[in-house]
Amino acid sequence: MARKPDLPCAGCGRLMWRGKGTLPPGQARCRDCRKAAAPTAAKTARRSPAKGKSPAIAGSAALAPEPVVEPEPLEDPGPRPRAGTLSAAVETDDRATILRALRLRLTKAIEESTSARDIAALSKQLLDVLAQLDALEGRTGAAAPERRSTPLDELNKRRAARIAGAANRRSS
Repeated sequence: MARKPDLPCAGCGRLMWRGKGTLPPGQARCRDCRKAAAPTAAKTARRSPAKGKSPAIAGSAALAPEPVVEPEPLEDPGPRPRAGTLSAAVETDDRATILRALRLRLTKAIEESTSARDIAALSKQLLDVLAQLDALEGRTGAAAPERRSTPLDELNKRRAARIAGAANRRSS
């Protein structure tokens, strides 16, 4: 069965093809009816200029182009960031201050988050910031708790001592 135009135009009644974005019957109009109902270029130019074009280009001679006004230089750069924010820390240009502010921000984000995926990513970033902060402040593990030795650690110590003793006997 061959397809045929089966949708009547609401303006003239001419049959049109249906498509994915076709309006329902009674609202759909053919191209000729849409062109006839569309405002002319002269009417639209009087209403508002075309986007991105000056009024002279849009066809309206009644509207003169606005004079170019240069802005005055700002003496005050604007509002300063609040103390204690990440922006304020960045302005200090002190790496330790920035890392501390970032640590606080990440901690708040972890507490507010409900997504396990987000918490995992934020926790990883927080651990990285803490490591950088420890390295910057010269803490090389003093803050980390001491690890208990396991039987494997004891075995590795004895093996290292035995190998060192054998190396000393050969060299003598």
